[in-house]
Amino acid sequence: MKKALVLVCFCVLSLTAKCIITDPPTSAESITLIGFLDVSAGPNDVTAYYYENAIYISFTRNFGNVSISIYNVSRMLIYNDIVNTDVEALIVIPFLNNSNGTYTLVLENTTGYAEGELNKEP
Repeated sequence: MKKALVLVCFCVLSLTAKCIITDPPTSAESITLIGFLDVSAGPNDVTAYYYENAIYISFTRNFGNVSISIYNVSRMLIYNDIVNTDVEALIVIPFLNNSNGTYTLVLENTTGYAEGELNKEP
C-alpha cells in the first residue's frame, strides 16, 4: 500500500513540476534575442540556443501564449507554433532537414516581440 501511495505521489509531482533548466552545453551556439516579451522581463527570462540540430528555447517565467516562428534567409516562414509558457518551460524544435545558412527566430506574445539569428553550419 505504501509503495502504491508513493508511486501516485511521484506521478502527480512529475505532471505538475516545471522543467529545471540548466546551462546549455559549451559547444552550443547561443541565439542572442533582441527585444522583450514583457517590459518587466529580465535578460535571462528567455534564452535560446542551437545545439545538435535542434533549437532550444527556455522560459524561466510565464509569458502566456508565445508564438514561435523561424524564417530562412529569404524571410520565408519555415516553422510556426504557439506554446503556453506556463505549461512548457523548455521548447525543443528539431532542425534536421533544413539547409545550412542563417535563420531568424521570432518570439511574439500580446505584450512583446523578440528575435535573434542563428547560423546552421555543417
